[in-house]
Order: sequence, then C-alpha cells, then structure tokens
Amino acid sequence: MRPLRVAALVAIVIVGLGLAPAFSAGPGAAPASPAGARQAAKDLTLLHAWLEGSFSSRTQASRDSSYRDLRLHVAAIWPAMSAAHWFYVEQAAAGREKTPERQRVYRLSLRDDGRYEIAVFTLPVPVRFVGAWSAPIEQRLAQVTPDSLLQSEGCTVWLRKQRDQFAGGTEGKGCSGERGGATYAMTELQVRPDRLILLERGWDASGKPVSGAKQDGIEFVRVVP
Repeated sequence: MRPLRVAALVAIVIVGLGLAPAFSAGPGAAPASPAGARQAAKDLTLLHAWLEGSFSSRTQASRDSSYRDLRLHVAAIWPAMSAAHWFYVEQAAAGREKTPERQRVYRLSLRDDGRYEIAVFTLPVPVRFVGAWSAPIEQRLAQVTPDSLLQSEGCTVWLRKQRDQFAGGTEGKGCSGERGGATYAMTELQVRPDRLILLERGWDASGKPVSGAKQDGIEFVRVVP
C-alpha cells in the first residue's frame, strides 16, 4: 500500500475514534448549512455564558502546592456593541485582589470558518480599572473605547466546540512572553460550564520552556455568587 494511502487511512481512523488532540482548534470549513450556522450562533451565546463569571483555583492549590490560589473575574462590558462580545478580565492572587497581576479586555466573536476567536487587548493605565468587574455593567470601562485598546498580536485564542466544552489555544510563536525571560508564550484553554482550565507556558528563543505549568493547566472553578 502506498504511503499516502496509509496516512489517509490512519487519519480516518483517528477521527472516527475521536482521538484528535483535546485542545486542537485548527482551521476548518464554515458551517455547511443554515442550520449549522444557527447552531454555531447558539454555541456562541453558550460560550459567552460559560466564560462570564468569577472563578477560583483554591481547590487545585489546596491539593497541589505547585499551583497558586488565584481569583479570576470575567465580566461582560459594552453590551450595546452587537458585532462582538467584550469582556473585562482581572486576575489576582488570593488576598491581593486590590493589586491584580493581570488586567485585559477580551473580544469574543464567531469567525467564518466556524471557530470562536478570543482576541486579547491591553488597557491604557489599567490601574484605573481595578475592581471594575464588580461595578454595574453600564459603568464597567465606561471611560474606555475599543479604539483606545492595544491588541496583543499573536495572543489570540482560537476555540472550537467539542462535545461538552470549548477548547483550543493560540497559534504559532507570535505572542510575546511576559515572565521568566520568555521570548514567546503559548496558551491553551478549555471552557466548561463550571470551570475554565488555562494552561500558559513561556519559551525562550531555543524552544526551552522557562515559565508556566509543567503539566496541567490552572483549574479556575466557577464561584457561585
């Protein structure tokens, strides 16, 4: 049997058995029918609902000391903008919520190829917005407009619906590293009804991992208000 035929057969078996990588969200065809497009739009609404909320990694940190106890807030902003879903994101260590280590804006949208895009933006003078997630939605980032944000090139997260979760990650090496002398960073994300699983790693120029979790991602469990 020719090598190309063998490769094709292996690919068919892998897909049929559901053995594709759990975080894969590679390019693909757009929904093939109006019904498929409607379902993708419904899934976008579902993804919005699963992303939004307050989360804690306390449970994971209590069973494994290599993980920190963190708080994560993902709050919807700018509800009048119907072209995309926008979120203010704030992350801090437990007990240090007044000095968050991360403040970002996410833009969630459905692309023509059927993937869900989370574009990442930084804020001008982010210290002004600490705790904005807890304000009424009309007041969150009311003094900011999308054109005042700076997009983090290469840091976009691409997701696909996979059974009971959305999963995917960044693509390529274009996302600049922020910690541990990393040259670039890569992110993998799983979004489930009750939790977000975030795996972030930084790599040096030689491709050696220099920051982030060695194995599993951080489990941010949804906190019931």
